[in-house]
Amino acid sequence: MRENNKIHIGFVGCGWITDIAHIPAFQKVDDVCIHSVFDFDQVKADTIKSKYGIKNAFYDYDAFLDSDLDAVVICSPNFTHADYAVKALNKKKHVMCEKPVAINMEEMERVVKAARCNDRLFIPAYVNRFREDVSTMLHAIEKYRLGTVKRVEGKWLRRFGVPRPGTWFTSKKLSGGGVLIDLGPHIIDICLELLKSKNIKDYSLEVYKNYLNAENISAAWFETTDCRELDIDVEDGIKAQLLFEEDLTMDVELSWLAPVENDFTSIHIECESGSITLKTLFGFSKNKLWDKDTLILNMGDHREEICFDPANNNAVKAFEAQAQYFADCVSTGRTHKVNFDEAYYTTKVIDILYKAM
Repeated sequence: MRENNKIHIGFVGCGWITDIAHIPAFQKVDDVCIHSVFDFDQVKADTIKSKYGIKNAFYDYDAFLDSDLDAVVICSPNFTHADYAVKALNKKKHVMCEKPVAINMEEMERVVKAARCNDRLFIPAYVNRFREDVSTMLHAIEKYRLGTVKRVEGKWLRRFGVPRPGTWFTSKKLSGGGVLIDLGPHIIDICLELLKSKNIKDYSLEVYKNYLNAENISAAWFETTDCRELDIDVEDGIKAQLLFEEDLTMDVELSWLAPVENDFTSIHIECESGSITLKTLFGFSKNKLWDKDTLILNMGDHREEICFDPANNNAVKAFEAQAQYFADCVSTGRTHKVNFDEAYYTTKVIDILYKAM
């Protein structure tokens, strides 16, 4: 650490998520200096450098890693995540990586090995862990003495939400998959955090490609050509049920093109002594199904609702909290909320489901 003892952080990839979410969040962390950005696309790198007044822009990844950095935030296309992470860890840089942190378990094992061998932090950017409603939900089980979680159901459904159809997002070779690898890490991570056992006994899976039959999907969402005219080879919807040891169950439903009135995220938890339901919406979409983000607690004859102030419970605040968390972890060398164990088990579930497709 240099320059007033600040942590020097560099960003890998200068796309939308870096521009709109990560850099503005890290700019609010007092003990961070955004030292540099990297992108093979020089125009993108220079644009972000100029927009945010960042000192350095690199177009060569090795030169970027050899600059004065303590940590990197990886926000590049999916297929690059593991290679970029391993190389950064081997250069003794701490890493936070956008989801999916790896496309499969072989990649995940390489990342974990590099983190351990170099004694560096590897933190998945599971930003929704840092939402106020999710944090409240995760603590509610102990606070209200609801006992062991027996079943959890997670859903994230979008009405028109195919991300940039025809780009790397919808190419299996480049993205690793479709909606499961896009929205899945966020939902599956939270569901796994709620379950005591991580050992899968059995599972079932339904896969959908609704874009093949839908009309004017791209026009409705992106004002471009029809999805059916584009080279898309990934799923846009899945339903999965996973059975874990100790008779625990996880149900997951994800869709970019669901037959719903508007977008929503929901998590339902069944415990020994009650249940919890979260009705919300992750991400930056303004097309919300529900007017209020609400946590509903059912405890026998007692029912309680907690509503969240949208000024505090939103994607921007979550990214800011995540940025502060990463900076704190780099400063102390310790993690207490999210680390590569969560990334490992979430990647394992997604890998198992893709191998079943």
